[in-house]
Amino acid sequence: MRQSNLLILNTLITYVRMALTVGLGLLTTRLLLKVLGFDAFGLIITLGASAGLLGLISDALTSSAQRHLAYEIGRNDLEQLRVVFNSVLFIFLAGGAAVVVLGSALAPILLRILTIPAEHREASWWVLEAVLFSTALVMAGVPFVAMAEARQAMTLTALRDLCGSMIELSIILAVMVLPGERLINYAWLLVLGRGLLFVSFSALIIWFFPVSRPRPSLFSVQRVREIITFAGWTTLWTLGWRLRTQGATLLLNMRFGPTVNAADAIAVQVAGYQNAFGSAIYTAARPAVISIHARGGTEPVKSLVLLASKYPSLLLCFILVPVQIETEALLRLWLGDYPPLTPEFVRLMTIWMGALLLSRGYHLAMLARGDLGMYTILMSAFDVLVLLCAAIGFYAFGLQPLALPVMAVVITLGQVWFQAWFAGRRIDLPLRKWLSQVVRPVLFVAGLGAAFAFAISRTFDEGWPRLLAVVVAYVIAVVPLIWFLGLERWERQLFIASMSSVIRRVRGRGRQADVVGPAADGSAGTRSTEEAE
Repeated sequence: MRQSNLLILNTLITYVRMALTVGLGLLTTRLLLKVLGFDAFGLIITLGASAGLLGLISDALTSSAQRHLAYEIGRNDLEQLRVVFNSVLFIFLAGGAAVVVLGSALAPILLRILTIPAEHREASWWVLEAVLFSTALVMAGVPFVAMAEARQAMTLTALRDLCGSMIELSIILAVMVLPGERLINYAWLLVLGRGLLFVSFSALIIWFFPVSRPRPSLFSVQRVREIITFAGWTTLWTLGWRLRTQGATLLLNMRFGPTVNAADAIAVQVAGYQNAFGSAIYTAARPAVISIHARGGTEPVKSLVLLASKYPSLLLCFILVPVQIETEALLRLWLGDYPPLTPEFVRLMTIWMGALLLSRGYHLAMLARGDLGMYTILMSAFDVLVLLCAAIGFYAFGLQPLALPVMAVVITLGQVWFQAWFAGRRIDLPLRKWLSQVVRPVLFVAGLGAAFAFAISRTFDEGWPRLLAVVVAYVIAVVPLIWFLGLERWERQLFIASMSSVIRRVRGRGRQADVVGPAADGSAGTRSTEEAE
């Protein structure tokens, strides 16, 4: 299949996955908030953020692992692909064990500095231990997820995410009927669920891609050194991101307590869904850009940088604007009751996350090139600046919790402009192209669509009819705006041609399956002859 068609197909698969997992995730959060209460919900989010900071190197190693796997796939070097995978597997297994050991050693200190309600203090140690083991299991599964994404097998990753969402919902339902401390039960059932997901998904990847079969004899010290060296720079990137998100969670907890953490966590979840919706194209394009760069393609990489910034931002408009206009109505529909400050956190966090997507495509090019030194240092500086300014504001000037997301929005607007300028110079992509081909069409679409939706909202009283009217009106307005103002003529033509090709191919496979039978359904064909062992 042509790369452009594969990108579209993988993007569609990602959206189908989201349609299922987001619904399950929203239901899970509603039930969890009801079962645990505001304080316990905020506490487990805080402890999860603590473990996340310990596992910050996992994000950097994940990016490095996928980059090296995709690079070897682009070079079509099967033997080196096996070596890289087994080296990556060793790194993540060792890293998961280190998180459990280090986290357990630091637990007494961490639990003393956090604001923990008295009724949950005794359970907090057990919950933290469970969170550490959950983090280790997630890390152990990263090499298999990276292999699936590097192979652009988004169907398999979508299946994994769907199963994970169903497991988490089942855990909440089990917690509602099991005796004992609900917080402890939830945390340890989550360990069991993630262990089950790790075993089943890794077995599935080994079946489809035998090259990912664990072979300790193929472990390479040199490859480990290369992967860790590359991850050294991306660690700075992920450190800044972790400090901005999970470090902010700890800061809010120490200054304002777990109830504010609950409001922040709900906003982060909404912004995360928004980011996932907008980033589907980015996720599908990431292995493609790395493989294209490995084959020496320069101009296609530049084109994908702009498209991976514009398309996610345009798609984001479908969520961002209705959320801004009808925040309270959406929260009542979703959660019923919610913690104080939740609407304000949601509005600011979604704006912040939306701004980040405007220049996200540039990270693809820098990742593919491996040119992460000064770029990573500068990008991380913006992330750290958000947390530093918030800490100074809280403790020196007595600012309120909303100062944190406000600072994040303001600083991020400067960050995306700087990222486009700095990374653009590295890949010979002028800033004016980003402004004209990404920023301008996105602002036109979002601004005009928002004005129309806001005008409609003024004609209704508050309630579900107004919410429905705003969503319908905005969708009706924004679809033609994206088509005529957001896309250039060649993009519209390419989209029509690619969609037609994908539909013909899917129909062709369906007819082939009807005639030939199960052996021709494509599942066995996923295992290429060069990988068969």
